[in-house]
This record gives sequence, C-alpha cells and structure tokens, in this order.
Amino acid sequence: MKHPSEATLALYAGGDLHALGRWRTEHHLAGCESCRLVVEEFGALRGAMGELRDMPEIAWNRVAAEMKANIRLGLEAGECVRNAEPDSVPGQPVFPGWRALVACVSMVALVTAGFLLERTTPQNAASVEGTVLRATANGIELRQGEQTLTLLHGRTQEVLYSAGAGGSMRARYVDADTGYVTINNVYGQ
Repeated sequence: MKHPSEATLALYAGGDLHALGRWRTEHHLAGCESCRLVVEEFGALRGAMGELRDMPEIAWNRVAAEMKANIRLGLEAGECVRNAEPDSVPGQPVFPGWRALVACVSMVALVTAGFLLERTTPQNAASVEGTVLRATANGIELRQGEQTLTLLHGRTQEVLYSAGAGGSMRARYVDADTGYVTINNVYGQ
C-alpha cells in the first residue's frame, strides 16, 4: 500500500485538496491508522494557527515617533562628531596628506617600472635559444645559426608587425596588386 505524501495529508486536513485527491486520500485513510494520526496532528496544528493569527494591536504612531526621534538623535550625534576637529598636536606633520602623497608617488614609480620592464624585447625582433626572428623591410626573417628563412611580402603600403613573448612574430599586410590580406605567422621554436 502506497501512503500519500505529507503535503497531500496536510492539504486534506486543511480542506484544500482537489476532489480526486480528496477521494483517494479518504479511501486510504479508511484503512491506514498512521496516516489518520498524521491528519489529526495537522488538524490540531491548524487550530493552533488560528489562535496565532490574532496579533495584539500595535501602536504604529508611537513606533513611528520613536523611530523619528532615534534618527534625529543619530543625525545630531553625527554633527557633533563631524564638527569636532582636533587641535594641532605638537609633533604632528603640517601636511596631513603626506601618506596619500607617498602612496601616489609609489604607484607612479611602480607603473613606470612596469612599462620599462614590459619592453624587454624589441618590437621587431624575438629571440628563442639562438633563433632570431625579426622584421625586415622585405618581410619576416627567421635566422638560426647560418640558416635564414625570409617570408617576403610584395608591394604594400603598410605592414603591421607584432611579436609575441614566446618567440613568435606576425606580419599582416594588404597586397597592392590583388587587394588580398595576407597574414604570416612565424614561430621561432
């Protein structure tokens, strides 16, 4: 025998179960003592909930007045604290923002050092373990020892070169004769 879920039993106890569900649950409850006890507990709980619905009256005007008084008190206290500036103490620095100045100068030095250290390889050459990869006037040149490989580009107006940190180089250009865009990627590994 399959027992109905607790949700079904709760809906039955509250009278909120649809007709077919109510018929099935009544049929089941006729032969199941444990489910009948659960329904009785839900019924008792529903009766107790009715008593809890009767909330005592709250004097909302008194609560609102008390909240306004607390807000005013907080604002006044804030004004007192804000207007109370300490007198200059002997030994206190004349320039109170010296820490902010030191922080700004440090940040400028850090950013400058980052830009300088970022450019460790020239833009038109990359080198990986004896292999030199560089941009020339005629194209991209890969040189390893005595051997050289050059990817030539034809008559072009503008060639855009980019070098990667891992020893790669890319040339992108538009061929003046055909109008085709050509991209050469060379990896010096």
